[in-house]
Amino acid sequence: MPWGASAEELASAARRWLGPEHGRTVIPCTPGQRAQSLELIGGMGLLEAALPQAGTIFEETSIIAGL
Repeated sequence: MPWGASAEELASAARRWLGPEHGRTVIPCTPGQRAQSLELIGGMGLLEAALPQAGTIFEETSIIAGL
């Protein structure tokens, strides 16, 4: 689809391309489960920004859990 497509076409395409993970997912859990999950997620470095140094050049990037 060309970038010049109408807003309606882009919205329609986005609904087909983006899965439910691109919205808010509510997972019921206990406070203990939440604490364990946050510990694991924090250990993976996903709770804080990981910014590159100024001047860093990338040929390709992958954004995981980006905002």
